[in-house]
Amino acid sequence: MKKWALIVFAALAGCSSTEQSTQLYLLPQAETVQNEVAQPSKPLLVVRNIDIADYLNESSLVYRTSDTQVVKAKYNRWAESLSEQLNQRIVNDLRHKQTKYWPVKMSSVVKQTEQAKLQLNLQRFNGSYTGNAELSGVWSMIDGQGQVVYSQPFNLTVPLQEEGYASLVEALSQGVDQLTTKIADTL
Repeated sequence: MKKWALIVFAALAGCSSTEQSTQLYLLPQAETVQNEVAQPSKPLLVVRNIDIADYLNESSLVYRTSDTQVVKAKYNRWAESLSEQLNQRIVNDLRHKQTKYWPVKMSSVVKQTEQAKLQLNLQRFNGSYTGNAELSGVWSMIDGQGQVVYSQPFNLTVPLQEEGYASLVEALSQGVDQLTTKIADTL
């Protein structure tokens, strides 16, 4: 009888300790420009690889719990490199929001000498105990000779519409949209 009680207890204990599944997130992409190709009349704007603070450069979503402490989510992660997602999103957004340049991702097939470049340094890209998504850093425009012609810090907060990581990702996406609008207006 004790043997059966032990088996039943073990079975119930196994049922009560369900394992939490990992949720994967992607930043929503803005509308892409369909059927448009670079034209010789538009100079290229090479969007360089994004420099992300070390604590953000992992697969975990990050949440700030106080002015000095951050927590990396254990079960809520980026499905793809954050740097790569942001790079592609910025290229797509700037193609849609301005007409002076044709933005392209930095790659070995693009001749980068004498091309304007956009550099983004990201210090914050996280949720916060204040109920907001936070984005901060500096973006810089570099001319074809390697001179910084414009540099602008940014510090954006976007309120979360509801609790949860899905809402955080949406708010971060809205912050990226605000940032690319500011960049496009400056170009």
